[in-house]
Amino acid sequence: MSTAQWMLNTADVGDLPDASAPGNGYAATINNLPSNNLCMNYLTDKVKDKSYALSVSNGYSSQGGRNLFALNGSNGSQLLYNLQLVSNDGMTGNNFNFPATAANYITLSQLPSSVDKRSEMCWTPKINLFKNATTQAGMHTDTLNFMVTPKA
Repeated sequence: MSTAQWMLNTADVGDLPDASAPGNGYAATINNLPSNNLCMNYLTDKVKDKSYALSVSNGYSSQGGRNLFALNGSNGSQLLYNLQLVSNDGMTGNNFNFPATAANYITLSQLPSSVDKRSEMCWTPKINLFKNATTQAGMHTDTLNFMVTPKA
Protein backbone atom coordinates (compact mmCIF):
# COMPACT_ATOMS: atom_id res chain seq x y z
CA MET A 1 0.00 0.00 0.00
CA SER A 2 1.32 3.43 -0.85
CA THR A 3 1.59 6.22 1.66
CA ALA A 4 -0.21 9.47 1.10
CA GLN A 5 0.06 12.79 2.87
CA TRP A 6 -3.17 14.74 2.72
CA MET A 7 -2.43 18.38 3.49
CA LEU A 8 -5.61 20.45 3.56
CA ASN A 9 -5.89 24.02 2.34
CA THR A 10 -6.64 26.59 5.00
CA ALA A 11 -10.27 26.73 6.12
CA ASP A 12 -11.91 29.45 8.22
CA VAL A 13 -13.31 27.91 11.42
CA GLY A 14 -16.31 30.23 11.06
CA ASP A 15 -17.22 28.53 7.75
CA LEU A 16 -17.37 25.04 9.28
CA PRO A 17 -20.73 23.57 10.28
CA ASP A 18 -21.19 22.26 13.79
CA ALA A 19 -21.03 18.46 14.06
CA SER A 20 -24.67 18.45 15.21
CA ALA A 21 -25.90 20.45 12.17
CA PRO A 22 -27.54 18.58 9.28
CA GLY A 23 -25.62 18.24 6.03
CA ASN A 24 -22.39 16.76 4.72
CA GLY A 25 -19.92 19.16 6.31
CA TYR A 26 -17.38 21.50 4.75
CA ALA A 27 -15.67 19.89 1.74
CA ALA A 28 -11.96 20.37 2.39
CA THR A 29 -9.58 21.03 -0.49
CA ILE A 30 -6.58 18.69 -0.47
CA ASN A 31 -3.25 20.03 -1.75
CA ASN A 32 -1.57 18.15 -4.61
CA LEU A 33 -4.45 15.67 -4.80
CA PRO A 34 -3.51 13.91 -8.08
CA SER A 35 -0.24 12.62 -6.60
CA ASN A 36 -1.75 11.73 -3.21
CA ASN A 37 -4.18 8.93 -4.01
CA LEU A 38 -4.15 5.93 -1.72
CA CYS A 39 -3.02 2.95 -3.83
CA MET A 40 -2.68 -0.77 -3.23
CA ASN A 41 -0.40 -2.89 -5.45
CA TYR A 42 -0.64 -6.71 -5.31
CA LEU A 43 0.09 -9.99 -7.11
CA THR A 44 -2.92 -10.49 -9.38
CA ASP A 45 -3.11 -14.29 -9.15
CA LYS A 46 -3.01 -14.24 -5.32
CA VAL A 47 -6.25 -12.26 -4.90
CA LYS A 48 -8.56 -14.04 -7.37
CA ASP A 49 -11.99 -14.99 -6.05
CA LYS A 50 -11.32 -13.36 -2.67
CA SER A 51 -12.89 -10.31 -1.05
CA TYR A 52 -11.03 -7.76 1.03
CA ALA A 53 -11.99 -4.94 3.35
CA LEU A 54 -10.07 -1.75 3.95
CA SER A 55 -10.37 -0.47 7.50
CA VAL A 56 -8.90 2.24 9.70
CA SER A 57 -7.55 1.33 13.13
CA ASN A 58 -7.96 4.86 14.55
CA GLY A 59 -10.59 5.52 17.17
CA TYR A 60 -13.52 7.83 16.47
CA SER A 61 -16.33 9.45 18.38
CA SER A 62 -20.02 9.91 17.76
CA GLN A 63 -21.01 13.57 17.70
CA GLY A 64 -24.22 15.07 16.45
CA GLY A 65 -25.45 11.63 15.35
CA ARG A 66 -22.45 10.98 13.10
CA ASN A 67 -19.17 9.11 13.55
CA LEU A 68 -16.15 11.38 13.16
CA PHE A 69 -12.37 11.31 13.46
CA ALA A 70 -10.55 14.21 15.13
CA LEU A 71 -7.61 16.29 13.93
CA ASN A 72 -5.92 17.47 17.11
CA GLY A 73 -4.65 21.00 17.63
CA SER A 74 -3.18 22.95 20.51
CA ASN A 75 -4.98 23.63 23.80
CA GLY A 76 -7.33 20.64 23.34
CA SER A 77 -8.76 21.93 20.06
CA GLN A 78 -10.32 19.30 17.79
CA LEU A 79 -11.26 19.65 14.14
CA LEU A 80 -13.69 16.83 13.32
CA TYR A 81 -13.85 15.04 9.97
CA ASN A 82 -15.01 12.06 8.00
CA LEU A 83 -13.29 10.50 5.00
CA GLN A 84 -14.57 9.00 1.79
CA LEU A 85 -12.20 7.06 -0.47
CA VAL A 86 -13.58 7.17 -4.01
CA SER A 87 -12.38 4.30 -6.19
CA ASN A 88 -10.58 5.44 -9.32
CA ASP A 89 -12.17 2.54 -11.25
CA GLY A 90 -15.51 4.38 -11.19
CA MET A 91 -17.36 1.55 -9.42
CA THR A 92 -19.22 3.02 -6.44
CA GLY A 93 -19.28 -0.42 -4.75
CA ASN A 94 -15.50 -0.07 -4.33
CA ASN A 95 -15.77 3.22 -2.40
CA PHE A 96 -15.13 3.35 1.33
CA ASN A 97 -16.56 5.68 3.99
CA PHE A 98 -14.74 6.20 7.30
CA PRO A 99 -15.22 5.98 10.17
CA ALA A 100 -17.23 2.86 9.43
CA THR A 101 -19.13 0.63 11.84
CA ALA A 102 -19.19 -2.35 9.42
CA ALA A 103 -16.69 -3.76 6.94
CA ASN A 104 -17.17 -3.12 3.22
CA TYR A 105 -15.70 -6.10 1.33
CA ILE A 106 -14.70 -5.64 -2.30
CA THR A 107 -13.10 -7.80 -4.99
CA LEU A 108 -9.75 -6.35 -5.98
CA SER A 109 -9.23 -5.45 -9.62
CA GLN A 110 -7.62 -8.09 -11.82
CA LEU A 111 -6.57 -5.59 -14.51
CA PRO A 112 -2.85 -5.61 -15.32
CA SER A 113 -0.70 -2.72 -14.18
CA SER A 114 2.61 -1.43 -15.51
CA VAL A 115 4.37 -4.19 -13.52
CA ASP A 116 4.15 -7.79 -14.81
CA LYS A 117 1.78 -10.08 -12.85
CA ARG A 118 0.65 -7.24 -10.59
CA SER A 119 -2.53 -5.20 -10.35
CA GLU A 120 -3.29 -1.94 -8.59
CA MET A 121 -6.31 -0.15 -7.16
CA CYS A 122 -6.32 3.50 -6.14
CA TRP A 123 -8.73 5.73 -4.26
CA THR A 124 -9.07 9.52 -4.19
CA PRO A 125 -9.78 10.99 -0.73
CA LYS A 126 -12.63 13.37 0.05
CA ILE A 127 -12.60 14.94 3.51
CA ASN A 128 -15.51 16.78 5.14
CA LEU A 129 -14.81 19.00 8.15
CA PHE A 130 -16.95 19.86 11.17
CA LYS A 131 -16.41 21.85 14.34
CA ASN A 132 -17.52 21.49 17.93
CA ALA A 133 -17.18 23.62 21.07
CA THR A 134 -13.45 22.80 21.35
CA THR A 135 -12.51 23.83 17.78
CA GLN A 136 -10.09 26.77 17.59
CA ALA A 137 -8.09 28.28 14.73
CA GLY A 138 -4.63 26.82 14.16
CA MET A 139 -2.80 23.77 12.85
CA HIS A 140 -4.48 20.39 13.42
CA THR A 141 -3.01 16.96 12.59
CA ASP A 142 -3.93 13.29 12.52
CA THR A 143 -2.49 10.05 11.17
CA LEU A 144 -4.72 7.29 9.81
CA ASN A 145 -3.57 3.67 9.89
CA PHE A 146 -5.14 1.53 7.16
CA MET A 147 -5.47 -2.26 7.27
CA VAL A 148 -6.44 -4.69 4.50
CA THR A 149 -8.36 -7.74 5.74
CA PRO A 150 -9.39 -10.80 3.68
CA LYS A 151 -12.93 -12.08 4.11
CA ALA A 152 -12.93 -15.34 6.05
